[in-house]
Amino acid sequence: MQARRTIHVAERSTAFMGLQFNDPSYNRPMSTGGGEPRRLISRLPSAFWVGGGLLLLLLITFLARQIILPFLLAIFLTYLLLPLVNAMTEPGPGGRRTPRVLAVFLAVATFIGVLVVAILVLAPLLAGEANRLGRVLFGTGGQEPQIAHRLSATFQDWRNTIYGAGVFPPSVQESLDQEARDFVSGLGDAAAAAVSASLTFFPKLLELIAVPLLTFYMLLDGPRLMREIRSFLPSAQQHPAAELMRRWDRVLSEY
Repeated sequence: MQARRTIHVAERSTAFMGLQFNDPSYNRPMSTGGGEPRRLISRLPSAFWVGGGLLLLLLITFLARQIILPFLLAIFLTYLLLPLVNAMTEPGPGGRRTPRVLAVFLAVATFIGVLVVAILVLAPLLAGEANRLGRVLFGTGGQEPQIAHRLSATFQDWRNTIYGAGVFPPSVQESLDQEARDFVSGLGDAAAAAVSASLTFFPKLLELIAVPLLTFYMLLDGPRLMREIRSFLPSAQQHPAAELMRRWDRVLSEY
């Protein structure tokens, strides 16, 4: 009698052999040669908007520079005077503290007083030294400056060294010396014209009157102003914005 045996064929899956054809890596479409150009083309709109935004920001900054300058100076003075205000508003030995309004007023008034005294003391000294320097370099009142005579003598020595003494007629030598003196004297006239032209812009400096006022309100309502700015952001972004502002404040204060 012939024995019958059942033969079981083991079913080996492709997963057992390490071949998983349903893996996403095998189902990826084959990359074509135009992939890189397509990615570059897809990035062009973003680069265009970023470049346009930067140009618009620079244009606004240039057009509004007279408005932005007082705010920048006010921010600088705020960080400069903030340690003094914080020191005055801290509780004293008796637990009493100076009101913040009074502390801010005293800090701003002290800074303005020191600045005015420095200008009154240093301005005459600087003006006198500038006047002396101008007389020495450029001359005033129609008088030729000393440096003109020195340069004329130097040019004459160079001319004699290069060409020899007595090569040019006396009239030509006199003309060359006069041209050298007139050139140096003309520098003084150009400097005076530049100073007078710059003084015509002095009325625009009156815009800086807003700097102490902005500094006063930034020192007084700075924390509340930051909270109000964060309130305009979404709830999910308020905490990161607060952390960023704290880091910014710490870095600027240390600087």
